[in-house]
Amino acid sequence: MNSIVLELQRDALNPSISVLILLRKLMLTMKLLQVSSVVSLVRSKQVVKQQLTSLS
Repeated sequence: MNSIVLELQRDALNPSISVLILLRKLMLTMKLLQVSSVVSLVRSKQVVKQQLTSLS
């Protein structure tokens, strides 16, 4: 389990990794760790990002 958290941390510091990819990895990590409040937050952020993208 530590490796996925470390990977998420590395990716967060990598400017070539998109925010959407980070959110997806964060959601997966939080599901594995059973942290449901973060999963709900990430889902709401993804919906907002999708809506903004569709307006462009």
